[in-house]
Amino acid sequence: MEFGLSKCGTVYVTSGRKIQLSGITLPDGAIMPEVDDGCYRYLGILETDVILHQQMKQKTSAEYLHRVKKLLRTYLSGKNLILAIDTWAVPLIRYGAGILSWTLSETRGLDI
Repeated sequence: MEFGLSKCGTVYVTSGRKIQLSGITLPDGAIMPEVDDGCYRYLGILETDVILHQQMKQKTSAEYLHRVKKLLRTYLSGKNLILAIDTWAVPLIRYGAGILSWTLSETRGLDI
């Protein structure tokens, strides 16, 4: 079995702080580099040594609004439109709802 090293990266955290290191040397001599952009995705949530709430909320809300607007451009009936939004757009918000801290004004801003 082979792993795609192009998608792999390392992050070193000691005592709650990120430390710069050169990467991990694998047994075959390849080097797994450190994460490039300073953050990584774990189960779809951007993280470093802490969860990046603001960046994740911006990405999630932008994708949610994009999906809702795309559905509104279709010629679906009212019932099917609501079902499509509930099936395709709302799970984006629901997935991160327990992890990301949304304020009441932010959730009202997502209401179309």
